[in-house]
Amino acid sequence: MMKLIKKYRNLLLIVFVILLLIHFVLKDNFPLISTVFYSTPLITIIFYGIVLCFIFCRKRKLVLLLSALLTLLTFYFFNNYYFNNKASVKNTTSLVFWNVAKKKHFPIEIISNIIREHNPNILSFVEAVDVSNEDLNTLNKLHSEFEFKVLEGNMLIGIKGSIIETNYLSKSDNYRFNFIKALVKNKELSILMTDLYASPLKDKTEAFEQIALYNKTHSFDFILGDFNTPYESIHFKQLKNNFTSFHSKSNGFTATWPFGIPLLELDQIWISKKFNPIKLNKHYFQNSSDHALLVASYQ
Repeated sequence: MMKLIKKYRNLLLIVFVILLLIHFVLKDNFPLISTVFYSTPLITIIFYGIVLCFIFCRKRKLVLLLSALLTLLTFYFFNNYYFNNKASVKNTTSLVFWNVAKKKHFPIEIISNIIREHNPNILSFVEAVDVSNEDLNTLNKLHSEFEFKVLEGNMLIGIKGSIIETNYLSKSDNYRFNFIKALVKNKELSILMTDLYASPLKDKTEAFEQIALYNKTHSFDFILGDFNTPYESIHFKQLKNNFTSFHSKSNGFTATWPFGIPLLELDQIWISKKFNPIKLNKHYFQNSSDHALLVASYQ
């Protein structure tokens, strides 16, 4: 094994350079490259660089150069993907998003605790495949101030107020969208819930183009969901004209998947610029989902 590594170590170094080029420059501009981009988040590139330091341990100058580069990458990682947000959420409004990840039992007790702790106006869930009529009745009894509705595409919405209309839009093995128009505290709000196909082999261009097109006719207040696309993706650029991400408002690591490892920020909440994002809290319930439950507070 060591002989094989020695033989191809220069190739391993070239791969490291290519990964950096893809992550910071090329990103997911091209279909084939996007697969590599989605599969190698920055933290994995940093660990790969650490392994290279051990492989080239006898080449002092190269190790020093790699060490300096890894130090810069680590600083960049913590500066851009870890935030210590101590902002007060007093006098703010909040909403909840969670990919409940196809678990056998819908976690009603967890949801009830989140409602009591954060008092949200909007509850939204994707991959909620096992929400039974009994679950829905229980939610309605426990939280009668909400109107709950099971949506197509294995989604569930809860509105503290009333649901005016819902529309479902999907393309098999690509994306699933639900548009919800709701009345909250006598104010009309529009929400787009998203669930994009998970495979890194799948090009996300069409899905994001559809979001932009859909927004032109429906003018969303919130776009939220499991995008299965990292925050660094070029596709989010088109959202930045009209929406603000809660990325920099996170308290802790921005990654939402998987539990315990700050790997990928797949679950995201974008808010219309007419609102002011304050804070994004994450809660992990590993027995119910490997995705973080997001609580976004805004004014």
